[in-house]
Amino acid sequence: MSKAAQTRAYVMLGAAAVIWASNAVAGRFAADHIGPATLTLFRWLLASLVILPFALPHLRRDWPQLRRRWRYIAGMGICGFAGFNLALYTALNHTTAIFATIAQAAIPMMVMMASLLVLRERMTLGQIGGFVLTVAGIAVTIGEGRLLVLLEQSIGPGELWMFLATVLYATYSYFLRYRPDVHALSFIGGMVFAATLFALPFGIAEIGRIGLPEMSREVVFLVVYTAVMASLVSQSAYAAGVAIIGPSRASLFINAVPVFGAVLAMLLLGEVYRWYHAAGLVLVMGGIALAEHSRRSV
Repeated sequence: MSKAAQTRAYVMLGAAAVIWASNAVAGRFAADHIGPATLTLFRWLLASLVILPFALPHLRRDWPQLRRRWRYIAGMGICGFAGFNLALYTALNHTTAIFATIAQAAIPMMVMMASLLVLRERMTLGQIGGFVLTVAGIAVTIGEGRLLVLLEQSIGPGELWMFLATVLYATYSYFLRYRPDVHALSFIGGMVFAATLFALPFGIAEIGRIGLPEMSREVVFLVVYTAVMASLVSQSAYAAGVAIIGPSRASLFINAVPVFGAVLAMLLLGEVYRWYHAAGLVLVMGGIALAEHSRRSV
C-alpha cells in the first residue's frame, strides 16, 4: 500500500468520524427547531431522492437478490438508519450531545458481547473486565461522577432513549456480516428506502400533533446536512476507507467519534465538558481496548 493511499484512507475515515459526531450536535441543535420524528422523516426522504438516480441501475440488476432478502434489508434500514436516528434525536431533546457521543462509544462493546453470546464463545477475563469498564464509564457519565446518584434517582428519558439508540445500532452492526452480495449502492439504497417508509407514520403523527416546523434556514440546513452529509457522504467515505486499509484498522476511527463530538458540542453548542465526561470516556475506551486486545490474544 502506498503512503498516498494510506493518507487518503485516513482523511476519509477521519471525515466520516467527524460527520458522525456532528450528527449528535445537529440533533441537539434541532431540539429547538424541529421535532425528532419530523427530522428523521425529512432526512431519509431527502436521502432517498438524492441516492435514487445513482442506485437505480444497481437496484435493477440486484433486484432478485434484494427481493429474496427484503426482510433483512428492511430490518437493517429500520434498526441502523431510521430507528437509531429517531431514538438519538429524541434523546437529544433531553440530554447533551457530549453524553450522546460518549454513549455511542459503547456500541463496539455491545457488538462484541452479542457476538460472544450468539456464537457461544467462552469469554476471557479481559473481555469481562472490558465490559465492566465500559458499563462503569457510562454510569460515571450518567451519574455525573457520583455513582450513588444512580441509586437515589431514576434514569431520565434522555438516557433511556440513548440506550435504545445504542442497542439498535449495535444490532445493525452485528448483522452487517450477513449482508447480501450486492452492489453497495443497492444495499444502502434499499436500507434508505426502508428507513423512509418506517419513519413515515412517526413523522406524520408528530406533524399532526405539533404541526409542520417553520421552514427556516436552520431547519433547511439541518435536513440537508443530515440527509446528505450524515446519511450518504459519511457512509461513502467510511466504505472507501475500509476498502483501502481494511475493516479492523478502519473501525478504530469510530472510537474518535466521542472526542470529535465533545469538541464540536463545546464549540457550536456551548456545552461544558466536565471531568466526569473525561473519566467516563477513558473508562469506555479503556474497556473497549482491553476487550479487543484480549480477543486478539486468544
